[in-house]
Order: sequence, then C-alpha cells, then structure tokens
Amino acid sequence: MGENSRMQNHINEIKRKTQHFWSHKGKRFCAAMLCASMVMGNAGSIANASNVIVSGESGLATPSNTVNAATPSNGSELHRFQTTGEELYEALQNAIAGDARADVEFTGGNREEYEDFFLEPGDYYELKLENGKKGNQAELRVFARIEESELVGSEQDDYVVDGSEELMLLVTNHSDGDQKAIVAVDEKHTPEFVIPVNVKSDAELITSPSPVIDTTKTGEAAETATPSNGMTATPSDSEEPETEAPEEKPANELEGELYELTSVKEGTAVGFLTTAGELGLDDMALIATDSNALTRYSMPVDGAENILVDVTAKRGTLPEGAELRARYLTEDGNEYQDAKNALDEASEEYGGMMALDIGFWLNDEEIEPEPGSEVQVKIRMDANLLPDDVDVGTLKVQHHAETDQGIRVETVAKAVTVEEDEAAALETEDAATEIPEAETQDPAAVPMTMSLMSLSADAVPLEEEILDDVIIEEADSESPVETIMDTVDTEPGTLKVIEADGEAAVVETAFVVDGFSKFTITWGSWSSGRLVTVKYVEGERTGPEIYLNPEMNGESVQVSKNFKMSDYIVSSSDYQFQKIVLLSNSREKLETTDPSDIFGRRSNGSYGSYKLFYKNQRGGESEVPDGSVIYLIYDKIQPLPTFLGEDTEDLIQIQLFDYKNNVAVTEGFKFGKGTGQYTGQDGGVQQGLVKPLLKNGYPVLKVGEKSLSGLFSKGGSYVQSGSYRKANYLLQQNPEDYAYYYDSNTNFASVDESGDFVLYGTARYPDETTPPSEPKFLPYNTIINKVTTLENVYDGDPDKGKRYREYAIGKGETENLCFGMTIDFDFIMPKDGRINGNDMVFNFQGDDDVWVFIDDVLVLDLGGIHDNYEGSINFQTGAVYVEKVKETKKPQYTVISTMFQKAGKRWDASDYKNHELKFFYLERGEGGSNCTIEFNMPPIPKGTINFQKEIAYSNVKDVSDIDFKFKTFVNYGGTSSEKDYELYRGPYEVYNASDLKNPVRTGTAEDGIILLKDDQMARLTSPDIQATSKYYIQEIGATSDKFDVSIDGVRVETIYEDGSKTEEIGVETDRLSVDNNPYVVFKNSVSADNMFNLKIDKEMADGSRPDAEFPIQVLLGLEDKKPYTGEYQVWEDGRHLATKTASEEGILTLKAGQYAIITGLMGGNKITVQETEYGGRKAPDYTMTGPLAEEPVVTENNISGIAEEGKELGKNATVQVTVTNYPLPGLTVSKTVNGNMGDRNREFDFTVQAQNSNGQPVSVDGTYEGILVQNGQFKLKHGQSLVIPELPYGVTCTVTESIPEEEGYTTTVKVDGGEEKSSKTVTVENMNTAAVIDFTNTKTLNVPTGIFTDNLPYLMMLAMAAIGLTGFGRSRKRVKKSRDDD
Repeated sequence: MGENSRMQNHINEIKRKTQHFWSHKGKRFCAAMLCASMVMGNAGSIANASNVIVSGESGLATPSNTVNAATPSNGSELHRFQTTGEELYEALQNAIAGDARADVEFTGGNREEYEDFFLEPGDYYELKLENGKKGNQAELRVFARIEESELVGSEQDDYVVDGSEELMLLVTNHSDGDQKAIVAVDEKHTPEFVIPVNVKSDAELITSPSPVIDTTKTGEAAETATPSNGMTATPSDSEEPETEAPEEKPANELEGELYELTSVKEGTAVGFLTTAGELGLDDMALIATDSNALTRYSMPVDGAENILVDVTAKRGTLPEGAELRARYLTEDGNEYQDAKNALDEASEEYGGMMALDIGFWLNDEEIEPEPGSEVQVKIRMDANLLPDDVDVGTLKVQHHAETDQGIRVETVAKAVTVEEDEAAALETEDAATEIPEAETQDPAAVPMTMSLMSLSADAVPLEEEILDDVIIEEADSESPVETIMDTVDTEPGTLKVIEADGEAAVVETAFVVDGFSKFTITWGSWSSGRLVTVKYVEGERTGPEIYLNPEMNGESVQVSKNFKMSDYIVSSSDYQFQKIVLLSNSREKLETTDPSDIFGRRSNGSYGSYKLFYKNQRGGESEVPDGSVIYLIYDKIQPLPTFLGEDTEDLIQIQLFDYKNNVAVTEGFKFGKGTGQYTGQDGGVQQGLVKPLLKNGYPVLKVGEKSLSGLFSKGGSYVQSGSYRKANYLLQQNPEDYAYYYDSNTNFASVDESGDFVLYGTARYPDETTPPSEPKFLPYNTIINKVTTLENVYDGDPDKGKRYREYAIGKGETENLCFGMTIDFDFIMPKDGRINGNDMVFNFQGDDDVWVFIDDVLVLDLGGIHDNYEGSINFQTGAVYVEKVKETKKPQYTVISTMFQKAGKRWDASDYKNHELKFFYLERGEGGSNCTIEFNMPPIPKGTINFQKEIAYSNVKDVSDIDFKFKTFVNYGGTSSEKDYELYRGPYEVYNASDLKNPVRTGTAEDGIILLKDDQMARLTSPDIQATSKYYIQEIGATSDKFDVSIDGVRVETIYEDGSKTEEIGVETDRLSVDNNPYVVFKNSVSADNMFNLKIDKEMADGSRPDAEFPIQVLLGLEDKKPYTGEYQVWEDGRHLATKTASEEGILTLKAGQYAIITGLMGGNKITVQETEYGGRKAPDYTMTGPLAEEPVVTENNISGIAEEGKELGKNATVQVTVTNYPLPGLTVSKTVNGNMGDRNREFDFTVQAQNSNGQPVSVDGTYEGILVQNGQFKLKHGQSLVIPELPYGVTCTVTESIPEEEGYTTTVKVDGGEEKSSKTVTVENMNTAAVIDFTNTKTLNVPTGIFTDNLPYLMMLAMAAIGLTGFGRSRKRVKKSRDDD
C-alpha cells in the first residue's frame, strides 16, 4: 500500500471519528452546555425545554422483582421497575455467552440520538430479565454495549465485566395515556420521568406540546407555570419573585443520561443511559472471580421452608460444586432423639427444642470445610414456629460437634432481643432503608418476604416460589419486619428476636463453626402454669380418669397470650362435659361450668410472664397456686342408635314447614299458648275450623274463608326461609300386614337439611308415665344421650306424681314448637276393604290440628290446639272415630259416607277403586307435640294401570321363573267405541308384589307384550293414561287345560284363534276404567291335566352298588333356575324307603340302585339335573325321557329338558332322568420270579407315585390286603399282588422296581396283558379304568452236561483242573464277575 493511500485512510478515519463525535457525543456536549446556560439565564424556562419530564424527588423501589404501579397526584400512573445488580450482572453474562444481539427499531421522535448509541463501535446485546419486567401499560428493556467487538467462542464465555459497559434502560409506553416510570437497581434509581401518550406518526410526535416539569409529587402547586399560550407567567406587582436554590440530586439517584422521547413499534419510549460501573456490576465480577471473595449458600430447610439457612465461606473453603443441604428433624425420628439425648447428657436446661441437620454434599458424599477454616452460618425463621409461651430470653443454638470422643454440645449463639423502639431507631439510622411517604402502605396489602441473595454461581439459588412461602406477618406498618431484618446486623454468636407490637415476629441467629452436623435451637417458657395440671375424669372429681385429650391430659397448663380454658374442653361422642373443678391444697377453689372463669394474663405489665388466674368467690381474681389441679368432669354418653325408615319418596309425598314466630292467620286462628285457643286440659278437639272441602288442594278456614296455603306450601307466607323440607324415611313398614307407621312414643324423628328423616332407637320420653303435655315430636330438633328424670305434674293424668325420663335436646338447640307437615298419596280400595286379612284403616294420635281428607273431602277432623287425642278411619266398615270432641266432651262416631254427604259428595267403596288421601298436621300450641300415624293402605302412583300375576299351587312354587304373557289394550279417551282401543306399546315397570317401591325392571312394550312371573306386578306409566281412560288385558297362553284363571270383581272370558271356537289362546278381562279398576290381580290355579312327576334313577355302569351317597341337584326354571326345595320319595327295588325334603340348594341324595320321585310339577317347566360331587370318578352320563317339548340338552355337567304343557302331557305323565356313574379306576401290581437262580422267597422293593389330572400328587399310602404302602414304597414276593382299589378319575401312576444290577436279574413288565417290555419303570397315564401291571424278574445259570461235540471244551476243563487250590477262589470271583457282566 502506498504512502498516499495510507494518508487517505488516516484522513478518512479522522473524519469518521469527528463525524461520530458531532453526531453523538458532540451533540450531548452541546446540549449539556445549552441546558446549563438556560438554567443560569432563566430557570423558569426549563419547563419548555424537553419532552421528558424529570422529577426532582423519587422514592425507593419496593424490594421486589415485579413491576409496582402507583397513581401520582397528577393522575398519571407511575410504574416502578425494580431489579438487582446481581440480576443484571447474570443477564449480561448470559446475553454475551448466548450471543443475544440487540434487535430494536426506532421509528420517530428523537430517534437519531438512540440510533447514534447503537452506531458506536462495539457489540450490542439485549438483556433478558427473569420476570420480563413487563407490565400491562409499560415495559422495561435493557440493552448493553461493550467496547470489544466480535467476541466469539470462549471469549464470550469468559468475558469479565469491567464497568465500562454502557447500559440503555428503555421504557416503552403501550397505553393510551401518559405514563410515569422509574427504574431502580438495588438501592439506586433513575429520576422519575414521563412517557407521553402513544402517537401514530413522526409529525404528531414532533408537534405534540411539550409537557411541563412535574412539581406535583409533594402535593404543592408549582411557583411558576406555563400558560396555555406557551409564555412564562409573570408574577403580579404584589408578589415578590423568589429565587429558588438549585435542587440537590438525591444521593441514591443513578448517574447517567436521560434521552428524549422516541417511538418504537410498540409505542413511545424514553431511555436512560448509564454504565455497568455505576450499577456496581464490576464489583460483582470481582466477587465472582476473586479467589479471596466470599461464597454464599442459601436455601430453605427441607421439611420447614419457613426456616432459611445462609452459609458464607471464603472461596476455597468448600470445593466447587458443593451443595448445601438442611433438613428439619421431626420429633418421631431417631436423629431428633439422638440430639435430645445429647442435650440431656450435656446437662442443657430447656423446655422445648427443634433440631436441624446442616451440611455440605459433593457427589452424594457429605464433606466438611477445609481444616483450619471457618464458615459463618445464619438462620432466619418465622417466630410463629415457637410456642406462644416461649421465653425469648432463653433461646439458644447448640452445635453438636462430632469428635473422636463422641458428640460435643457447644452453645454457638444466645438470644438478644431487639424491641420495637430499637428497631425503629435502627431504621432511621440507615438512609438506604428509608421508606418514602408515597410508599407507606397497609402491610396486609403488600406481603413482605425475606430475600436471600446468592452472590456466587456455586450457591444454590432460592426459588421465588419458595420465597413466597416465607411470608412473615407484619404487625407494625411503621416498622415492617423485612426492613427491620435488613437493618439488623446479627453478630456471630448472637440470636436476635425482632418484635412488632410487643410480639416476636422474626428470629435471626448467626454463628461461626469449623464443621457441620446437627444443630439444635432450645428455649424455656414464661408460663408459671407449668406446675398446674389438667385431668379429665368421669362423673365426679374423684371419678376414674378418662383420656379424652392425650396431649393435655395430666400435662402442665401452658399459659400464653392466647390461652383459653375452653380449648381444653373437647367434644366427644362418648362423654358430655359437665363442669370444671379447681383443686389447690386439697381444697376446691372453684366449681364452674363456664371455662372463662379460668384465664391467663401477664402478671406484671405488658412484658410480664403469663400466669393463670381464676374468678374467686368475692368476684375478684386470684392467681392459681403452683401444684393445683384443674379437673374437667365429663359424663359418659353412649351414642343413641339411629336408622332410616322406608324409602317412600315415589309413593308417599311428605312435606315439612317451619313457621315464623307469632303467626296469626286470622284473629281466630293463631299460634301460641296465650292465644286463648287452647281447648284446655281434657278439653277435646275443636271441629269445624276448616271447610269440608279442599280448595285448590288446601284447607280453607270456615270463618273468614282464608286459605291455609300460606302454611302448607313451599313458598308460604308464614314459612321460615330455607325451612321447607320434602321429606322421606319417616315411615316404617310392617311387611306382614303392609302397614306404614310412625310413633313418636317409640322413635324420636329428626329431619336433616336434605329432607331425610333419621329415626332414633328411642323416644325422647321413653316412659309410659310421661304426661301428654311433653313434646315428643320435634322434627327440627335432635336429641342426645343425656337423661334427666322429671316428675309428672299433669293434672288429671293417672300417672301424676310418677317419674319419667327425658332425653336432652341437641347441644345449642332450643325446642322448635311451631311447624307443620303434610302427607299425600293415592291408594286402592282392596276387595271388601281388607288387606292380608285385616281391615284397611288409617289411625292417628297426637296434637295439634290434624285434618284427613279423602278425595278432597274432610273425613277425620281433629282440629284445634289440644292435648293428645286419637282418631281413625276404617275403610272396611266405613267407621270414622274421634276420641273426644270439645263441644260434646264425648267421643264421636260417624262413617265415611256421612262425611261425604256433608260435603255434598258420594263415597264409592267399590273394590279396587282408586282414592287419594291428604293429611294436614300443625303444631301451633307451643307445648306438647305428639304424632302417631299408622295405615295399611297400599299407595299407588296416580294415572297408572296396574296388574299382578299370582299362581295358586299345591307343591312348591316351581313356576317362579316361568314368564306369563300379557297384552293391554287402552282407550285413552275413555270412549265407548271398540275401535278406540289400541295395543299398549308404552313404558312400564315391573315390581315384585312384596316390594312395590323398587322395580325389578323397566322397559317399553314395543311389541305390546309384557312378561310377568309369579308374584310380579306390572305398572303402565304412560302419561297419556288418564283417570277416565279405559282398558282390557289379555293373558296369552292361559288355556283351560293349563290354568283356571280368575280376577276378583272382574269378569274373565276365554279367547280363541280368529275364526275358531276350539283353539284357545288365553283369556281377557272385561272393559275396565282406570279410575274404578286401577289394579287387577290375575289368579291362576294349575289344572290337574297340567302336572307331571319327575323320576331320577341312580346307577353304576358296572352294575355295582357301592355304599356311597351321591348328591344330585334339581333346578326348576327356564332361565333363572331355582332349586327345588320340596319333598321327594326314595325307592329301591320297588320298595319305598323314605320321604325326604330337598335342601335349600335343591340337593337330593341317592345311592346306586335307588331312585327318587317328585310329584305334581307344573307342565311347561324346565328341569335341570346335575350330580354335584363324583367322588373322584368320571363325570356321570345322563339320559332324560318322557313327555318333553323338545330334545333334552346334555352337557358335561348336567342334563335339562322342558316338559310338555296341558293336554300334551297326557295322563300320569312322568319325566325320567337316569344318572349313571362309572367305578373309580384301580391299580394292581403283581410280582413273578423266574429262572433256576431266582429267589422266590425274596421281597422285591417297589415305589408307586400318583398324580391327579391337575398334576397334583395323590397319596396311595395304606395297607391293602396285608401289603403296606408307606411314602409310596412297598414290597412284593413271587406270586404276590398289590391292589389299590379306588383312585381318582384321570390319575397317572408310575411304578418302579428297585433291584441292583449286580444281582443278575433281568426285569420285564407288561400293562393290562399287553406287550412285555424290558424295563424297571412303567407309567400309566389318565386312568379311567383299572390297570394291571405285571413285573417279572428272571435269573438263570447254565450247568455243563458232559456231552460235547468237539474237543475244545474238554481240553479247557482239563486245563482248569490243573489250577491249584490257591487260585480257585480268584477264579470263582472272575467267573461271577463274568456272569454279572453278561
């Protein structure tokens, strides 16, 4: 490169730098000079010099990482952005390491100034703050410029902040109004500035009026203001212009430059330029890199996150990556107990303690600091963790140091109390913690948290959500707890308690240790009550001790500010609190039922100890002496048994009403004793209060004709709000006579909020000597098992003077004596007015007003405020009875028809006629309350058709599973035209006749057929069925050869196939009306031609007759098979042996060669026969013959078939079932010995093993004809056989003979006479029949005869003869061995 070129480059560089200076720094320099000259020339003109409003006063940001907003006095909203130097330092390091380059575009306003900042040499990054610092109206963005450009790789990772970095704090306005902002970093902050409203164009931005300097923060008006014409206001002649001294910059205001207004795509923006050095980020870099710097570790205690542990150590004291761990030791753990034992062994005095395990871990191993080094530990905790009665002056911290000699307990910190006034003094001394007036808030509105800052990358960060758990209640708004904590400098070896309003708020301790292990915090108590104990006793003070409260029973009373004697009184289902007795020096000082008579308070001044006091007999207060005992005396309570009545919700409607006080419907119809309407003792009932007919469903007073709907409707005007109950479970039912009943003389009844009655196992007054004036029926009350004995003082009562018992009303309750009740249901008039052989009746006994209406006609009138009287209606006789009437003082007898005649109506007592009963009851005398109701009418839902199936049968009801088919034809309009009858295809319900509350099934008769079994009832529930509708019912298949069909009170005709007069298909009823015949019963008697007998034969396949009984089960029914439980006859060889009864499971027992006969079964039934136990045999074979409707079905386990019906059965029909069993398989093992050397007297050893078809072992041990089998082993001689007669069906047997090879026997075996094989072991699998196994052992020696055909054998014998006697024995052994080898 030439000289000219280098010169040109040099000139260009100078130009560039000069241009940069004037475009950026030069402008700032000139602007500063211009501002200075303007201030010197005319301070009042500053107001029009800038678009940015700078306030001369600022408050300290709240110590939070969130955006706080407040509303200044001028109406704009102030956004306070709070962050920390540590957060900015970490964000800067992360931005450089992550190469997070700045990306921002300025669109208007003074954008050149901002663009100049980003044109400076260096790299630009945007810092990502953890919480985004983004509010709903304003946003803070932070940009950084570093001089070094193009950092790459490790340069970015290892970058060290040196303080020269420039940071732009850019606040944008997103809203539609002016916004104020201030940015605070730790204790320093920017000036307060205004960001004008968002504008849409550069022109609008430039021409917007310049705002004035904000002087309204303190609420004072500005001395000089800018008029609307833009001119400076001039003081009047009478006003002396004042010269204000230049305002000092606050000491905690950041150094930097506030830029003018610009705009970005999000809105308008104002930036503040400062340096990393001004923010102290370079100091943090030194801490992070200096080997002598301190490392700080912080974390909440595991198990008690409102305790914080902070450890500070010189770098290198602990290895890099070390992790602080702190655990709270629970009282039930061994480590806690070890710590407690160590304190006791060290003779430490304390009243309570907590224990922590603090240590450092690296790679899952616990580590200690470097030898010779020390670390400082700081613990902060919520004082609420301490007991209320703690004596803060006794607080201590002990370190349980581990030494070679064991645990050494050393006290590392003791308590120092910082009271409220001292904390306030500390607060005023530290300017950094000053709280500006604008920030003073209700502490409940701004929760204070303890922030523990980590200054090292190695330290464990404290998560924000954990900090939220460490909220300490602030009791003094003038001295917030956090501010106090920040000002307290806890010296090592001290434990400080920070108080607010005289109560401990925060406990902080600091100490220095050289190692870690367990630490304990101990304390004593202020209470003098520790020598006063509480005991729970039964009955009297000298009664047996009871353990209602194990934590307090027999323990010392802990007295504190919050002490309440009532806290010691516990609720119990077994005991009822009675009284308190205070015993001191063997004398009773106090006996009271009021727990507040014993209380705690400070003995001397506001800081004295809490002591125990009691109210003495003089009305004053006395201190409870040490050694006293407080006896809490209880009575034993056995919970009263309760139960629910019948669920009648769908049949019987019961309503309850609780009334307001002093109800007066009319002058002559009021509630209360003092109304003059009580008929008097023995005065009878007052009839004629209401009209004989209901109006709109409610009684009407005869005088004044006032409807009582206000008493008997849910929203009635006299009904207490929320008291209405649609009730259930009040009534019980006697299943034998179908009677529903409730009796307050037997069972107290209480209704809950849901309307469900709970019935007690006792009456409130269980004795017959109770006078009628006592209230027994109080549905809005409960009772408890606390009994009082009273005297009967009721005049005229024969039991006057006698004692009776009363159960107490529930705790906190008063007797509710103003209420009402209604009962409403439909019922049918049974044949002759009788139910299950009993007259159908309705009975009531009680008080006060009771009116019973039948079909809206008053039939039973027991009106008035009166004593306990009885009334009844007998539907069989028609009689109506009233025990005593006020007017005559005599009983009243009338009949239902007469009562109907008085109302201008006619009573219809026809069988199966549908009726409605409405019962109205009032308790309005505020005295005796009695209620006994009983009725046996069968309630039915309104507007339904009901029909029932019933079979009259001489044997057991084996037809319970047979379905009978019904069709119903309905004339919904009730016309006389046959054409209007249509087959019913609507919804229906099927019930068992014994339970008309719970349907066994529901459905829709889509094909018009409804199936009923014996003793089932069908209910047609279509809403189209009206009381005026007509219908008739057909029973399909009820032909005369099968059944005789009848319906009480209804004509039944036989129906035939179309066009036929001989082919019957069933029967049908006459045309019936729903209102007159809502319920019919089809009674079928089985025809004699429709019965058959069942014969069951028991045989063995081999003709044997073992002496064993075989259980055979007989089931009857098509689908839901029911066991036959009737009688059967047992026969053998034509002889009748016995008549027996089958078991509940339908089991008959027979031996082989016997047979059973069951007589009188109904045709068309399905019979299933199965043998339940085979005795290990093969499953039996089954056959079934006789008059069957179809081929029988045979399975592995049973046989079943359906008998013919009616005339198809024939005369004396019998269905015969044969059950054939097979004998059990047996095993025979025989022994044969052959050969001239075979020993036929020798016993040979055998082993037999057996397994059933499931692979399970079967024992065959026993003695069989003199042969013993033990553990499967037995012995046999020649000619002997082992016979095991009975083994389980499918058994597998393995038999093995054990004989040494050297004995020279050959062994063969054959099974069941089959092929003979050479073997000592044989297995017979899956034995269904007997098996015979023959073992043959052969041992033979060939002896020389002397006849040879050549000379070779002869020469050999001569050679052998020449052998000496000494070798003869050896030769014999060799020969023997040779034989064995052969």
